Amino acid sequence: GTDLAVEMILEPDEALRGGLFPLSVPVWAPCSRCQASGVHFAFVCPLCLGRARVPKERQLYVSIPPHVSDHLAITLPLDEIGLRGVDLHLFIRIAATRGF
Repeated sequence: GTDLAVEMILEPDEALRGGLFPLSVPVWAPCSRCQASGVHFAFVCPLCLGRARVPKERQLYVSIPPHVSDHLAITLPLDEIGLRGVDLHLFIRIAATRGF
């Protein structure tokens, strides 16, 4: 139930055109070895160490509108990927251009 905060750094051309950007979100998933019981053949499950869940990542795509500005803050609910009551606080930064 804890919200997540992520800083996404876009290149200037990405900020100008916008689009869908991939983002991996850390989640806890039920352990497949012990069927989320924490026990495997009468012993503590070696995969989840008895916690009945394991760390995983879920991939989602964030839609960024064109012409976003630096320091834009966006809050997105993560209900669609099974994280009910969890919001993603996304902070957009634009990478500095390098002059030659």
